[in-house]
Amino acid sequence: MVTLVLTRSLIVNAFLSLMKIIAGFWVSSRALIADGIHSLSDFLTDLISIGGVKLANKKEDAKHPYGHGKIEYLLCMGISIIILSLSITLLINSFTTKNTIPHIGVAIVTIVTIFLKFLLSSYILNRGKKYKGDILIASGHESMSDVVSSLVVLASFGLSFVFSYADKIACGIISILIFITGVKILIQNISNILGSQEVNEEIINEVQNNILKNKEVLYLDNFKLLKYGSYYKCEVNIYLDGKLTVAKANNLVEKIKKDIIINYEKIKYVDIYVKALKKSRKEK
Repeated sequence: MVTLVLTRSLIVNAFLSLMKIIAGFWVSSRALIADGIHSLSDFLTDLISIGGVKLANKKEDAKHPYGHGKIEYLLCMGISIIILSLSITLLINSFTTKNTIPHIGVAIVTIVTIFLKFLLSSYILNRGKKYKGDILIASGHESMSDVVSSLVVLASFGLSFVFSYADKIACGIISILIFITGVKILIQNISNILGSQEVNEEIINEVQNNILKNKEVLYLDNFKLLKYGSYYKCEVNIYLDGKLTVAKANNLVEKIKKDIIINYEKIKYVDIYVKALKKSRKEK
């Protein structure tokens, strides 16, 4: 499903990018060209992300016992570097060219872009939250920033009838917006590579309660859901009645692992560390 969402986004971004860049050169609007390049960065994001999802879903091997999910973060960092490079180039170019005469084509193309990009970004963010996909959420935010940049272009069109340099300023503002987006994506994915946890209390409590439904588990601690791209690795300490035999304790651990993986599609790996207590849950 993630690949399908990204493919749809890629098609829309390819269309919008070509439309804005061609129209921008046709009417000599730097702001529209900059906005087109912004959409081009979205297109590149989608293209790299589709490949990233396939690589991230490769099965674990001897060197990578927890799969290849973190490839997703590396690709997002690559995307952010592309975005940062584009923004710097646009910022430099925005102040090194002549002023332009406003053209109605700028307004038409921009209004179409705002409508389509708002629908697209809302769709991607919705699916990103539904599937808990960082790469979709990053792409959705990048698409939403494109809506903002298109609004800037539309504003510059109106102002250009009064201020001849409005197009230059709009191009500069868009380049700064693109730069900010790139920095945010870079910082977030550096954090993910270093190791980040799921902080959604609803998900955490649900998995914990699933473990505690086993009466042999007295309580648990040090619970973690570590992010590996589109999936999680679960780590937890469970405290069992010390009267349980080793065989029964091992069977219980395997049962809990299987139960978690079956009930939670996003959790692919589970590490359970057993601690023994003398008291039962009732005595405790």
